[in-house]
Amino acid sequence: MKIITTYLSLTTFAILLMAVSARAQSEDMVVSYEPAGVWNSPLAGTSVENFNNASLGMNNNLSWNGVGTINAIDVISANQYGGVPTTGYLNGNNYPVVGPGFGTTTSTLTLNQSSSYFGMEWSAADQYNTVSFFNNGSLVASLNEASVFKQIAAGWPSPYQGNPNPAFLGQDYGEQFAFINFLGAPGTSWNQIVISNNGSTGFESADWTSRVGAWNPLTDGTLPGTPAVQVLNGITTQITTLPSDFGSGAAPGAPAPPMSACVAFATVLALQTLRTRKAATI
Repeated sequence: MKIITTYLSLTTFAILLMAVSARAQSEDMVVSYEPAGVWNSPLAGTSVENFNNASLGMNNNLSWNGVGTINAIDVISANQYGGVPTTGYLNGNNYPVVGPGFGTTTSTLTLNQSSSYFGMEWSAADQYNTVSFFNNGSLVASLNEASVFKQIAAGWPSPYQGNPNPAFLGQDYGEQFAFINFLGAPGTSWNQIVISNNGSTGFESADWTSRVGAWNPLTDGTLPGTPAVQVLNGITTQITTLPSDFGSGAAPGAPAPPMSACVAFATVLALQTLRTRKAATI
């Protein structure tokens, strides 16, 4: 009876260990938006791709220096649907777009290092726009215009409605424009980002921004922007304030053991205990 009890306790331990492992591997992301007319991330230590050095038209295997490679992207000049003012491009920089009329409906950024922050000016947002984050092929989060912009003030005269670029101010007033932050909690990261648009429109964006390190309130200060969405283990929730437990489920740099390892560990302990009990009765 004691042997069975010991075995059961070890099994319970394995289950608890697996539960801790699942908790430590949880995927936690918060999405926020900057004030209207802000086109850049407030975080330090970021890398920005403004696409001004890319060729106009279709670009294949476009290198983002020090960050990664974009497999396919169409780049066009600033217009009413996108492009933000920057040095040398006061009327708006060149910007990327995907959609049926732009050479590709999907663009994949493969990062050199797993990262926990991405930002972009999401321009002329519409229902067919989707951005998805993957870590070694596993989906971390997938967000569309409806989920990200639901909390952002809409309708004329919202400051987010219509193009905020002075060169095209107020044009395309039927769609929203905002700089969006995608923030992974410590322990949540991705190495591929997929921008897609499978409808009849385009997914316009600008100033892609990336950082390897997760947002850290001790060094970065308050969360950039206004919280709008949390994606926790694939479940998307609308929020207006930062969840108090954001990032509490994982420790960076300390990956949890896989479930198979937990089971194997428990099995070894159980066998060792059985052998010890058997030897003690002989």
